[in-house]
Amino acid sequence: MTDTTDDGQKALQIDAQRLLGRCILRLQQYERQLKAILQMCSVTITADGPSGGLAVQEADVRLKTLGMLVGAFTGDLLFALGEGEIGNVRVKDVPDFSVHLRLGMTAEAFERTKQDLAELVTLRNDLVHHFIEQHDIATVAGCQSALVALHAADERIGAHLVRLQAWATTFTQARQEAARALSSGPVLESLVDSNAATGVASERGPAPRRGTPRRKIKKNTPSPRKH
Repeated sequence: MTDTTDDGQKALQIDAQRLLGRCILRLQQYERQLKAILQMCSVTITADGPSGGLAVQEADVRLKTLGMLVGAFTGDLLFALGEGEIGNVRVKDVPDFSVHLRLGMTAEAFERTKQDLAELVTLRNDLVHHFIEQHDIATVAGCQSALVALHAADERIGAHLVRLQAWATTFTQARQEAARALSSGPVLESLVDSNAATGVASERGPAPRRGTPRRKIKKNTPSPRKH
């Protein structure tokens, strides 16, 4: 009887440990995907690169925890429709050009999304830091309760992964559309034309049309006087 009970408990412990490891690995997968989205949706180009060239900088998310990532995601990339608020713009010492992609949703969906993501962060913290405190897997009852909780957690994490992947697809398509728009002729011309931005006339005059050579202007030199 004792050997059978011990064997059954060990089997339950192994199942609980395996499922706990699966949940943690899937949470890490979620974090990596969320970091990729944040980097993809915030790009800044500055005239501060090596030798005076251009430097491309994406959002720095290397050391952010899941809670910090979720805060950046809901604070910078998601917004409730009708807000009319773009967010704070940092003033820098060097000129830059930034592209930020955001996803709008109804106010109800926005609040629900923030709550769902906050619960995911709490779930992650419980699994990583408090799971053994909540479930004593040294006992059969503790292993059984742990498995019930882990199956529920695994299902919730899976649903969050599916939703995040859908967001990633949406942002990827938006970035591709933005790249196509920015590479178009009219947009590029408006970006590089400093005269349009400053309103100051150029000493050289307007740029020639593409394919039309600039005419050379001959300097008028005074003719020598006859004596």
